[in-house]
Order: sequence, then C-alpha cells, then structure tokens
Amino acid sequence: MMNITIPLDWNLSKNRARSISTRNGKIRSYKNAHHKKLQNDLELLIKTEKNKIGWILEKKKLFLIVKVHKKDYTGDAINLLDPIADAVKKAIGLDDCWFVALITWELNHEQKIDIYLTQNIDDYFCLISMSS
Repeated sequence: MMNITIPLDWNLSKNRARSISTRNGKIRSYKNAHHKKLQNDLELLIKTEKNKIGWILEKKKLFLIVKVHKKDYTGDAINLLDPIADAVKKAIGLDDCWFVALITWELNHEQKIDIYLTQNIDDYFCLISMSS
C-alpha cells in the first residue's frame, strides 16, 4: 500500500487544465502550465515513493482512494480525480482501466489531498471505513 499527501491546490483541477484568453477580439485556448507542473510533480512523487518502498505492481485492479481536505464548500473534489489518476497512470505504468477509484472530501483547515494506492482488497475496505 502507498500513501501520499500533497497540499491542496485547485490548479490541479481538470477545470484548470486549459485556459481561455481574449485578445484583440480573438479567443485563444491554451494549456495551463501550472496545472501541468503540478501533475508532473505528483507523478515524480509517486514514482519516488514506489521505488522507495519497492512496490512491485501486478496487472490487476489498483484501488485509488483520494481524500480531499478543504476549508469550505468551494471547489469540487471530483475535478481532481482525473489529473491525479493520470499522474498515477504515468508514474506506475499501469493503464487506468485497472483502477477502481473512490474520491471523498471533508471540511477542515488542513488543505491537503491524501492519495492511497493498493492492490489488496482488504486494505481498500479498511481505508473506506476510515474515510467515512
């Protein structure tokens, strides 16, 4: 099982992946560099943690649990799931068709994201009971 905690930054949200700019009467869509940097940093963190604990992945279900700690009701936690899953996919080399994902949130002032990865079904059910 792997547990990673990162600071909550809403720039990681899939809604922030692209931005629209209007200049001289023209509408332009461009990729948000800060969003991509956050996603790449998370990918590197997951790779590092995977290598540190020596986790050998099998080609079977990977349970991905994401818990968002936020200070108020603004921001939709669900919009963080795709970018996090993409970073996990790139970091561990397992296609996301193998992912079983759960996202939850709670109000507190910690402003962080807890990410749990496991291929053990017992760990998954234990983490679900802890997050409710």
